[in-house]
Amino acid sequence: MLFSEKTLRILLKITAAALLLALGLVWLIGPYLIELVYEGKSIEFLEHLMEGRATNPLEYYFAKFDRTMWAVATIIIALSAALVVVSWTLGQAIPSSLQSRFANGRLALTGGAFLVAAIVLLPLLPVSDLSVSGATRDQGVFLYMAQQILDGSVPYRDVWDHKPPIIYYINALGLFVSNGTRWGVWTIELMFLSAAIMLGFRIFRAEHRLIPAFLATTLWLKAFVALGIPGGNYTEEYALLMQFLALYFFIESEHKGSYSWRALLIGVIGSLCFLLRPNLIGIFAAVTLVFLWLRVRDRNWSLLVGGTLGIAVGFIGFLVLVMGYFWSQGALDDLIDQVFIYNFNYVTVTGAARWSAFQSGLNLVTEAGIGWTGTAGWVLGCCLLVLRKIPATSFKPLFYLALLAVPIEWFLACMSGRSYSHYFIAWLPILAFWTAFLSSVLINAVEAVWQGRGRKVMSAALLGVGSMVAVGMAVNALISFNRVRHESPALILEYAKSKTAHDDYVLVWGAEAAVNFVTHRKSPTRFVYQYPLLHTGYVTEDKIQLFLDEIKVNRPRLIIDTSSTNKIVPPLDPARGDRWTKPVAERSAELAGPGSSYYLASGMQNVFDFIADNYQRIDTVQVKRRYNWDVYALNP
Repeated sequence: MLFSEKTLRILLKITAAALLLALGLVWLIGPYLIELVYEGKSIEFLEHLMEGRATNPLEYYFAKFDRTMWAVATIIIALSAALVVVSWTLGQAIPSSLQSRFANGRLALTGGAFLVAAIVLLPLLPVSDLSVSGATRDQGVFLYMAQQILDGSVPYRDVWDHKPPIIYYINALGLFVSNGTRWGVWTIELMFLSAAIMLGFRIFRAEHRLIPAFLATTLWLKAFVALGIPGGNYTEEYALLMQFLALYFFIESEHKGSYSWRALLIGVIGSLCFLLRPNLIGIFAAVTLVFLWLRVRDRNWSLLVGGTLGIAVGFIGFLVLVMGYFWSQGALDDLIDQVFIYNFNYVTVTGAARWSAFQSGLNLVTEAGIGWTGTAGWVLGCCLLVLRKIPATSFKPLFYLALLAVPIEWFLACMSGRSYSHYFIAWLPILAFWTAFLSSVLINAVEAVWQGRGRKVMSAALLGVGSMVAVGMAVNALISFNRVRHESPALILEYAKSKTAHDDYVLVWGAEAAVNFVTHRKSPTRFVYQYPLLHTGYVTEDKIQLFLDEIKVNRPRLIIDTSSTNKIVPPLDPARGDRWTKPVAERSAELAGPGSSYYLASGMQNVFDFIADNYQRIDTVQVKRRYNWDVYALNP
């Protein structure tokens, strides 16, 4: 043995401290060193340092990121190479007794906690109050709806939106515990993501051992950063924990040969996913289908009946409770109209559109890293199933479930024909499973060929790759942190506050409900954004008239036209609205993607006439560096 166990413990602590110090130094002085070496500004650097202006490494560095990208890549590669060397050395030195403890005991728990602390906070930095003064479109709607809930409003009845209700009440809870700030919502995001990481890691480690679990976890987190940041607070983000919980209770039930109360919980979890977003039930559907198939195959009729009843009661029962609440508030008809009728219209697209969305989604997760490994692992699993060579170490019920879940998740995410990146967050748990599976197979294959050291060699290599991914993810998160901070529309928010009183209404023409949320200025209408009034197949003259009646009664003090940053929304300025008078068939070539589902109904002319008669443009405010929003004020 190269080192004694005591010496090795000391080396592990020193190595961990050195790596943390190195990361800190890279973050603190790396930007200045890059500036010094690559742009020859040593004098300027010293002047900044002496004058006290070199105090914000993030801003100083990321403002010049385009010109220093290769330098950053070099730092990441060098640091990752060092981690690979350290991993190799430790892999050769760790005695068998400590290996066992590392795989199953306190060291694994400590490592898992360190992993969570190191890579959960960074991905969520870009969506915290540290970085943004506004919010993205989806997040803005959720936060505004939550704000109105705390003021006594009921979703759907008082504020229009087509998402199921759970996301609003998660946001309302966050605002409530943090006195109306987003820190409470951010903390809930942190808790959900941390729990999803730890539970997923536990599932992968139990099935595929430590190193594959580490690699799979870092890869799906890297993909999460790419797909869900900036923005955050997406329904898919909260569903990650539900997906892992469904897998966990399925595994536990199959191991025990009994579902009992776990069937009820699986049903409730499925209902929660459905009430976050209906097409997030992929893993729940796979759990249910595999459960039914296994019971029929084994002719275990008692478990089939008991488990099916438990899942059905959990799913339907929770759904009925939620629907009952909205019925009691006189909002059930509105919920059905907005969540089901509108969304059914929303997903009525061609097969070509769904195929295009699937290709886009596959490209996105592939660019994020986990697409290659997850898909390759799934294809390998399909081949092993056909050849009847499923690894003996694999838990077959979970293996079957994971095989089935991939096409289900693929289909559900692409139902709408849209390819918004956050839609594909739902793929991450199952792709992570197949990444861990592929890693485990590779380790076993290398060990079979290179007996003795094969497992250590492959484990060290995969650990190094995972470490490199984690470092790269941290850098990407910091880049997003800075970019979101600079692109937040703080100017328009301050402008709206300065021109209105707290009890004034502000109509945001477009889909930027975050303006209403941040300024605490209520929308004069339930249509806080106007997509439903422009959507082909859903809009009616009655809905347009309702919108017009509400803004006539409540008379917003300001109208902020955000159409310059949203091609779906027609501008209020007639000079820029010509293309909106064209028939849908003529406009479809001009409006790519989701824009082709929207048009200007004839009844909207009454809205434009009312605004033209009662409002005048008073200012143009710059937002997001390159765009301006027009501001209209009520005539005296």
